[in-house]
Amino acid sequence: MLGFRGALLPLAAVGLMATPARANSVATEPAPKQEPTVRAHLVVTGDTLWDIARKYGCMPEDLKRENKIRSNMIHPGKKLKIPRCSDQAPRVAETTETGETGETSETSETETPRDSKHQIKGMLFHEVVTGDTLFNIAKKYDTSVDDLKLRNGIDSNMIRPGQQLDLVPGSGKSGRALKGQSVGRAHSGRLVSATRLTKGQGYTIRRPERAFGTNHAVYAIKRAVGVVRGRHPKVHALAIGDISAKKGGKITQHRSHQSGRDVDLGLYFKKKPKSYPDNFVQGTKSNLNFKATWTLLSTFSGMADADNGVERIFLDYGVQKLLHGWAKDEGVSANTLRKMFQYPHGKSSPTGLIRHEPGHADHLHIRFKCPKGDKECI
Repeated sequence: MLGFRGALLPLAAVGLMATPARANSVATEPAPKQEPTVRAHLVVTGDTLWDIARKYGCMPEDLKRENKIRSNMIHPGKKLKIPRCSDQAPRVAETTETGETGETSETSETETPRDSKHQIKGMLFHEVVTGDTLFNIAKKYDTSVDDLKLRNGIDSNMIRPGQQLDLVPGSGKSGRALKGQSVGRAHSGRLVSATRLTKGQGYTIRRPERAFGTNHAVYAIKRAVGVVRGRHPKVHALAIGDISAKKGGKITQHRSHQSGRDVDLGLYFKKKPKSYPDNFVQGTKSNLNFKATWTLLSTFSGMADADNGVERIFLDYGVQKLLHGWAKDEGVSANTLRKMFQYPHGKSSPTGLIRHEPGHADHLHIRFKCPKGDKECI
């Protein structure tokens, strides 16, 4: 867990609330606004702007703006001012687990989670501000107080302003994985007691009759769109393609999408194409909104460590190349790029969470894992 300055602040016994250290504060009055504290990071050999930004819940452009940096080059020994950034910043976790590409499956590399033995890496982190409670944070991200404590090695009911909490949205009751929903394989299965993706902010469902899936898949989709909207509030609505039919099984235009664990998602563009979201549109160097699309991709990639998270992402090799190049220029580390992308290792390479699939230059295909311990799901 990251270290933070300042003494622990007492929490309300019931609300677990982080309170300001002010003798004259009154419980019935709104908490005074906390002035942002300037933090600093000393650059060491191997640091990149992307990795430093990710550590503090920022994006590279936040650091550039705060430090008046124009390029992505930073040098060891330089002190960077760290601004207070959005708590919606995506966190890219290391990809592990086995993935399926149609009929065959291949094993990717495994990384041991960092930090204390109690910590389980999440896909996001939330920076505590004055007035936050563990209960309210858990409610906001559809997780639980117990899960927040486990992931962050917290033994007491005390949190402090400035503390950064690892979390996995959707790990609470409403986003939990339900055994028995996904039966069989993604390309030869069915769906039982399906969860329906209903209308919501930030996305358009192209075919509502095919918007049924497993509970954890549906809520992961909603969480990912929410992360993008939090980071890019002016971005256009995302096109949600097919998940599965209400009872699963074969549907036209697809070989998979039979057991509620697959979803097709459009891309984000600088300017919404006229035919979008009714139709998917191919991503190119000139039309892609790289920042928003990267946020979507990295958010789903961050779910790969979760027991019921993302198993594989399918995307055209050429579009991978575009996103890989943009992310590299933004300072994303080579290690992160290698774990996320199959590019530039070849279309048949077992490298990366994101794999090439023909016909996927205009959309992402996300496949979620089976619920842990569910023997009916393959």
